[in-house]
Amino acid sequence: MKKRLPTLNHCHFVALLLITFASMNSLSFSAERSHPSTVAFAEISPDYKRTRLSSGRYRPESFAFAEGNLIDHTGEDKSLSALTFPEIGEILAGALLEADYVPTTSPVDTELLIVVSWGRTTPKSTGLTESTIDGVSDAMRQLAELDQLSGDGDYAKAVMESEYLNELDQMVLMQEMAEQARDQANAHNAELLGYQAALQKASEMANFAPMLSDRNELLNELEMPRYFVVLQVYDFQKLWKEKQRDLLWTTRFSIRAKGYRFDEELWAMAMASSREFGEKSKSLRRGLKPARVEFGELEYLGAEEE
Repeated sequence: MKKRLPTLNHCHFVALLLITFASMNSLSFSAERSHPSTVAFAEISPDYKRTRLSSGRYRPESFAFAEGNLIDHTGEDKSLSALTFPEIGEILAGALLEADYVPTTSPVDTELLIVVSWGRTTPKSTGLTESTIDGVSDAMRQLAELDQLSGDGDYAKAVMESEYLNELDQMVLMQEMAEQARDQANAHNAELLGYQAALQKASEMANFAPMLSDRNELLNELEMPRYFVVLQVYDFQKLWKEKQRDLLWTTRFSIRAKGYRFDEELWAMAMASSREFGEKSKSLRRGLKPARVEFGELEYLGAEEE
């Protein structure tokens, strides 16, 4: 069954008490070593507008975090649980500051509630598809070899031909089921990671100009495990006072998981995606890298539950 991102009823509200963003040396980040490229996609509500200041920066908007879902269907990736949610919040808050979003500790002053979900995708294995293709090939080869035998009316040959045809039918059915499961997994992960529109456009392009389409490249990315974060941002005051869920913007960002750890790459993922926070992506943003930044000390005082 498809697992949805959380509604606010399932969120554990946490107000991060962060007061100084001069630096982040207390956290184990590395801007020097190589990080994998980040892919990001952002959407905004038509009603969400930000105000530009004379400096060219956006007017800062205050926020608090809410804990969404940790999604790991294998349950085996320890790097996903290596960070506590307050630690994840510290990392994300630094990236949000780059986009002029600032943390606050007072519900009265909080403008935005940012629901954070994170995890690792589990693509459908292509092993079954490949094995059924091999099975179909074997059954067709056996039928071809049978046709070379003499004695068209031979009873034994008829029996063998019937068995091979049954085997071929089973292999074809299994292949169809495997391809369907693979397509469903790709569609689910495309929606989760923000690949949906790009994949649809690439598929349409492949119909008349295959050489210009990046469909196969997108599918290759979807069919490899990926670490991801989804930020869903709501109007906090409407939620608090009127119990209305007004979704203002969503940003999804991810990296390939193989050879990396989520806890070691979250900082780079978030910083690489920070320019997409509160914006509308014209297309899937690929190949993003974090800018080189210098921070002072970050002081974390704790968390409040509501």
